[in-house]
Amino acid sequence: MKVDHKNKMFQIMIKILVCMYILIFYSNNVFSKTNKNILNKTNFQIQAIILSNLGSGLGLSYKLKNNLWFNLEQQTIKGTMSRNTNGNSNREDSDFDTRTVYANLRYYLTDILDELSFQTGLIYRDWEAKSLIIDTSNEQRKGVYTVMYPENGYNFGLGLNWFYTNGLFSSLNFVKIISDEPSVDYELEGNYECNLSCQEDFEAKVDKYSPTNLFFFNFGFSF
Repeated sequence: MKVDHKNKMFQIMIKILVCMYILIFYSNNVFSKTNKNILNKTNFQIQAIILSNLGSGLGLSYKLKNNLWFNLEQQTIKGTMSRNTNGNSNREDSDFDTRTVYANLRYYLTDILDELSFQTGLIYRDWEAKSLIIDTSNEQRKGVYTVMYPENGYNFGLGLNWFYTNGLFSSLNFVKIISDEPSVDYELEGNYECNLSCQEDFEAKVDKYSPTNLFFFNFGFSF
């Protein structure tokens, strides 16, 4: 089954915009206390990653000092996609399974803007991606392309946060991943060849579906 990623991303962005509108309206009309007042009274946070282009997940945070927090998050996503190549004579069946772990320091910039935060830290990526090249005339396998991702990297980002007096909070974060480029192992069978143009086409697809600019919509509880 083919996956329309552009349409999927558009749907996710619409959901995030709707959530932002509701949260801003809710926070401005129901609660009067500022984020700074609430953050001063809490030491722990537990949160769920509701929407993200790298899947759902969970996070835990601990206040180190004033507005400085240590944050641990993990998210996962897996799926399949398929496309025809080489004039429809071949089919490329791809599987991906990713787990991403973040260890961050997050600082709430309440003296500048009550909702704003900045984060930076390390990431660990356990990403697996593999594509089988199938001859559409006889369903025989011609090759296997295996993508190998560097495990370690860095991240930094900005967030908007809404804290409520009942302990609930929500956030929208934009994060940049910095890491080495992935590499591809081409295992070919029989007389099948993947020339330079073939490799460039596949590696362009890898870049397209290996996001380094991320967004998160989180919802959680502080105490």
